[in-house]
Amino acid sequence: MSKFFFGLLATAAAILSAPGQGALALQNSWEKFGDPISQMERDWVAAHTNQDAQLFERTLSADYTLTAAWGQVEGLDGFLKLIKSGDYAVKSMTRSKLNTNIHPRRATVSGRLSLEATHQGTDISGQYSYTNVYLKKGGRWQLASTQLTRAN
Repeated sequence: MSKFFFGLLATAAAILSAPGQGALALQNSWEKFGDPISQMERDWVAAHTNQDAQLFERTLSADYTLTAAWGQVEGLDGFLKLIKSGDYAVKSMTRSKLNTNIHPRRATVSGRLSLEATHQGTDISGQYSYTNVYLKKGGRWQLASTQLTRAN
């Protein structure tokens, strides 16, 4: 049987045996049986801080959309151009207050970002709320959209 099926069984058992602890049980089950989204989130941070356009090309969907807090909306090609040119340069990115929801074909991760970065030479460092939406396409997870909002 697949890891997903065993994970689903473990999740159901944990939820039934721990009333009121459903979300925690789900989180612990994914950690135990392998959560592909957590790894993709770690890769997403690494790709930003390392300006790794190749990693983005492998993990972003063809219809990827970035809605940035500074008013820019970019598709995949525009986003990759920003990364490759250095117009969007991230020195550090730290995630916190994460909320992850994983379904068979869709996952969302929301949380806070502490960002030290520049966009076209302008310092955009600060605190942001973010949401990443992942879709499972062709048997693999891809990041379909990212939305950033300045958090004061």
